[in-house]
Amino acid sequence: MDYDLAMVRFGPYEVDFETSEVRKAGIKVRIQDQQLRILRLLVERSGGLVTREDLRQRIWPEGTFVEFDRSLNVAVAKLRQALNDSAERPLYIETVARKGYRFIAPVVTLERLAPADREGGTATAPVHRQPARNLRVFWPLSVLTLAACLLGVAALRWPRNEPDKRLVQLDLEVGETVTQPAISPDGATIALVAGGKLTIRRLDQTTITPLNGTEGASSPFFSPDGKHIGYFADSKLKRIAIEGGAPVTICDAAGERGGTWTEDGEIVASFGTSGTLKVVSASGGTPRPFTTMDGEGSDIVQHRRPRALPNSAGVLYVAGTGVADGALRLVSRRDGQPRTLVERASAGWYSSTGHLLFVQGNVLHAAPFDLRSLQMTGQPSPVLEGVMHDYFRGGDLDVSPAGTVVYRAMPSADRRLAWLRAGEGVSTAGLPSPGAYSSPQLSPDGKLLALGASGEGLMHIWVFDLDRRRMIRASFGRTQCCPVWSPDGEFIVFSAGMGIRWTRRDGSGPGGVIEGPEGTVSVPWTFSPDGRWLAFHRNQPRTGYDLFIAPVAYAAGGLRLGVARPLLTREGIQAAPAISPDGRWLAYASDESGRPEIYVSRLRGDASIDGSGVRVSVAGGRAPKWNRAGDRLFFRSLDDRVMWTRFYGGQERFGADTPVAWSNIRMAGGSGPPNYDVGADSDKVVAVVEPERSESSETHLRVILHFGEKLRQLRHTGVRN
Repeated sequence: MDYDLAMVRFGPYEVDFETSEVRKAGIKVRIQDQQLRILRLLVERSGGLVTREDLRQRIWPEGTFVEFDRSLNVAVAKLRQALNDSAERPLYIETVARKGYRFIAPVVTLERLAPADREGGTATAPVHRQPARNLRVFWPLSVLTLAACLLGVAALRWPRNEPDKRLVQLDLEVGETVTQPAISPDGATIALVAGGKLTIRRLDQTTITPLNGTEGASSPFFSPDGKHIGYFADSKLKRIAIEGGAPVTICDAAGERGGTWTEDGEIVASFGTSGTLKVVSASGGTPRPFTTMDGEGSDIVQHRRPRALPNSAGVLYVAGTGVADGALRLVSRRDGQPRTLVERASAGWYSSTGHLLFVQGNVLHAAPFDLRSLQMTGQPSPVLEGVMHDYFRGGDLDVSPAGTVVYRAMPSADRRLAWLRAGEGVSTAGLPSPGAYSSPQLSPDGKLLALGASGEGLMHIWVFDLDRRRMIRASFGRTQCCPVWSPDGEFIVFSAGMGIRWTRRDGSGPGGVIEGPEGTVSVPWTFSPDGRWLAFHRNQPRTGYDLFIAPVAYAAGGLRLGVARPLLTREGIQAAPAISPDGRWLAYASDESGRPEIYVSRLRGDASIDGSGVRVSVAGGRAPKWNRAGDRLFFRSLDDRVMWTRFYGGQERFGADTPVAWSNIRMAGGSGPPNYDVGADSDKVVAVVEPERSESSETHLRVILHFGEKLRQLRHTGVRN
C-alpha cells in the first residue's frame, strides 16, 4: 500500500497540503498560498533550521523580482498571525537570529490512501502515523526518551482540562462581497450583508444561510436575546427571526445610519441621513424623539450609529457632519443629557470587562469605563489595528458583550494602481509601485497621473509622469485628497481641510481658493469644459452634503474662485457633481431613495440645474465620471466595481442603457475618494485595487474570540489605558 504524505497535525491545527486547507478544531482558517508553502517547508524540516536562503529558493525562485527580506518578514508575520503564534513567545515558528526559522512544535503526519487504492472503493479517512522520517532530531536521546519529552511538551503547551482563553483569530469563508457584520450578544452568530441580502453565519458551523425576503438590507443589529435581527430596507425599519420567516415592518425610515435594540424592547435608530435619533417599539409604532439638535453647533448635522448600554444605562452615539467620524457621545436614560466622551470616533461599544471601545480610522481603542458614573476612568489605548474603514459608515466592525469581535480586515500590503480594460484582467504596466494611494486622476492629455498618497500620517497630492516614470510631490501642509485637473492641464485643485486649494502641475504656487464655513469639508469634483466653473460637494448644517458650483478666474499665473452657490440642496447626501464634456448635463450621487444612486440633471447655461435628476443606476452607485467623448457614464457600484452605461444626450432630454460592469475587479474599499478615472481613449480605466492575492475570492472577514481577555490583561498588568 502506498501513501500520500500530504496531511499533518500540530497542536490544534490540521493541514492538508494537497487541498491547501488548514483547520483549527475543525474550523477552516484562511492562509494564503505563499504562507502555506513556507509552512510546508518548515514542517518538512521540523526541529531543524530553515535558512532564509532555503525559503528564497523555494518560495521566490530564480527570475522573481521582489524585495526579498521585507517580503519574507511580512509573509512569516502573516503566517504567525494566522496560527495565533508570537515571535516573542513562539509555539510553532521560532526565529533563529540572522539565519532563518525553526518549526518547534511536535508534528504528526496523517496518511491518506493513494489514488490507486481509493479507486477500489476503500475509505479515504486519514490514518495517524508517527512523525515523518525526514524530520530531523539532533539531541542524543533514545527514541522512547524523545517520545516522552515530546508528549510532555505537548501536554504543557496544549492543556486539555482547562479552557483555552487565549485570543483566537478566525478568517471566515463568507463570499466575496460582504459588509456591515454584526455579532449576536452571546458572540455565537454573525449577521452580515452579502449579495444584497442578510446572511447568517454561526461560528459552530461552516455554512452561511441567506435570509429570504431581506433584499436591499443594510445596518443589521441583534435583539438582546439574539433571536431577531433589526435592519433597514426599502425605506423601512424591519426585523426578522434568525431562524427565518417573513420580515416584519416596524416603521418608515427614509434613510438610515444605524440602530440598536435596547433591553426595554425598543429600537433607537437614525431614521434619515441627517437629523436626530428616534426611538420606536420593536413591535411597531410611530418613532418619537430620542435626542435633540438643541444646542448643537452648525457643524453637527446628524446623530448616528447608536449603541445601547447594559442595564438601560444609556445609549452611545456619534454626532457629526454626515461622514463617518464625529464626537462619540452618551445620553443617559436617567437624565436624558448628552455628554461627549471622545472627540473623534465613528462608533462606540461597552465591554463587560469595564471598557469603552471606539473606532478611530482603522484602529479600535479601549479605555476603562465606569458604568455607574458613565465616565471614562483612564486614558484610551489602541487594541486592534487594520479595521476596514468606510468614509460614510466608519469602521466595519462589531463587538459583543461576550468578548467576540468581528470585522472586515484591511489588506496588510499596499494597494496597487492598475489599468482595467473592459472584460479583461489587470495590468500595472507603466504605473507606480504599490503604495497607500487614493483618487487617481489622469491629466487631459493622459500623460500625467495626479493622486493622493499617504505618508507620515498625512495624505498629500503627487503627480506621476507616465512616460518618464517619475513621481513629484505637488502639495504640502495639512492632509489633502481628491485632485481634479483644470481643462488645460496646468492646474490641480484638491480638498484640504475646510477649503479647496490649488497647485500648478509641477507643484509650484499653492494658494487658497475657497475656505468653507467652520466644521465643513469641501471636495472638488469637476470643472466645466470651458474651465469657467468648478463643481464640488460640501457638508451643510441641517441637511447633510449638498452640491455647489463656483465661478473660476485665471489671473497672475494662478486660479481665483468667486463666491460659491448651491446647485442642489436636499436633506441627506448629494455628492460628486460631474459636469459632462459638452457642459449640458450634471451627473451626481444622491441617497434620496434610501441608498446612494446615480442621477443626471440638465445643466443650464447659467450653471444651475433644471429640475430633479433622473436615476440612471439600478442597484446603487457612487462617484460618477464621464469619458472624454461624453457618450459613456461611469460610476462605482456599492460592491466597489466600475460600472458604465452608454449615454445618449440630446438638447433637452437624454437616454441611457442599463448599466453593466466594466470589470469584475473590485476597487480598494472605502466610499469616500472615487479611486478610479477614465482614460482619454475610453478603452481603459485606472483604478486603485487591493494587493495581489493568491486567491481572487479571498475574503477579509475576521473573528477574534476571547477579546475580553486582552482587555483584562491590560488592567491586570498595570498598564494605564
